[in-house]
Amino acid sequence: MSKLSSSAVLRPETEALITGSLFQRPRRAPDYEAETRSLHALAHSLAMGDGQVLQTLADTALLLCDAESSGISLLENNGEGSQRFRWVSAAGYVAPSRGNTTPFEDSPCGVTLKLGGAQLFSFPQRYFACLEGPVPEVVEGLVVPILGEVRPWGTIWVMSYDAHALFDAEHARVLTSLASFVGAALVIEASKTAANARADEANAARLALEQAEIRKDDSIAMISHELRNRMAPISSAIQVAQRLSTGNAPVLSALRIAERQLAQLNRIVSDLLDASRIRYNKISLELHEVVLQEIVEDAIAAVKTDIEVRGHTLRTMFPVGSLAISADPIRLTQVLTNVLSNAIKYTPDGGVIEVTLRNVSAAMNEATVEAGLVIRITDNGVGIPTEALPCVFEMFAQAKGGVGRSDGGLGIGLAVVQHIVALHGGNVDVRSAGAGCGTEVIIRLPAAAARTSTD
Repeated sequence: MSKLSSSAVLRPETEALITGSLFQRPRRAPDYEAETRSLHALAHSLAMGDGQVLQTLADTALLLCDAESSGISLLENNGEGSQRFRWVSAAGYVAPSRGNTTPFEDSPCGVTLKLGGAQLFSFPQRYFACLEGPVPEVVEGLVVPILGEVRPWGTIWVMSYDAHALFDAEHARVLTSLASFVGAALVIEASKTAANARADEANAARLALEQAEIRKDDSIAMISHELRNRMAPISSAIQVAQRLSTGNAPVLSALRIAERQLAQLNRIVSDLLDASRIRYNKISLELHEVVLQEIVEDAIAAVKTDIEVRGHTLRTMFPVGSLAISADPIRLTQVLTNVLSNAIKYTPDGGVIEVTLRNVSAAMNEATVEAGLVIRITDNGVGIPTEALPCVFEMFAQAKGGVGRSDGGLGIGLAVVQHIVALHGGNVDVRSAGAGCGTEVIIRLPAAAARTSTD
């Protein structure tokens, strides 16, 4: 085994190219059956995505072109501002050279991409220094470009070491067909790589968002606990100050304002804590048999002062007889207080708020209405824009406009309401004809949990 001398290198493009011979030689008969079998195997390899499709293509080129060496060379940057070819697959005599690189300039692959189309080279090792190597000497090399939409990907090639086994136009046709398959495989692989990269980015973003949500919830819970711890002594101080200020109307009036604001702050803190509990499914119910009218009255009593301060008119409509229900009285009172507080807050001074209870299972001619208890709380306040209605139950969601920022709250209440009602097996519906048209909140509790008592 000897190495060809570099002194034998001549002008490659003028001396090595014999492409015209492809169409002057007798053309072998096509073997479509072998091509079909090979293409089926290639399609299977591509579908399996095992990463070996390019090597399978090189093996197929070796077989279909009756060659003794074959390979695929893809373009890459060499890190110095120019390009080179990397032998990403190789078969036959050159199989051990897989992974080698050759320059773009002064190489059969580079010449082929410059000229376009299939090119045939005679004794290429004599004309291209990059191909110098041990014998057997390459007698012919057939090179076909692998074209892409924007730029060529590289080349696919076959080599013969036998002067009696030369390439013809049929070999060029087969290799060109395989080059198209290589191009399709590379497009699929590039798309898959890009999709995987986007999926990885999306997954990383999702994980980062989840971590941010966890940190946010933890911070909210910590701040809420800190606020609640500090509100207890403030409440006690207000009560002491009220006792010490008996008969001093201006001071008592100021203390009542402070007391109302503290109660509002307490509700906000409770909602914040519940928002954290909802995320981790830590809200539980302590069910007792209670009278629904009493729960509604407790909720009204909790917001009575706010109703009076705003000058609202409250109207109630309860059915005859008590409505007994199995529920968590504290949580259900919280639900109604939250909804009533929204009605008070989002209704201009002097508005009207109505609270209606109905036992739909006892109503007549309402076969299309789901049986159970229905609580309706309506107001003639600022209403909700139509586009905001689908978002009213989202955590921290608020419609823009319609209420001063100081009255706007945190957008937590209805999310908490929906969750607690769902734990009772019920559902909540919020309706509004639009901005300035008031709001109606409908709370339904399942019939199985309710019954009417006349005791």
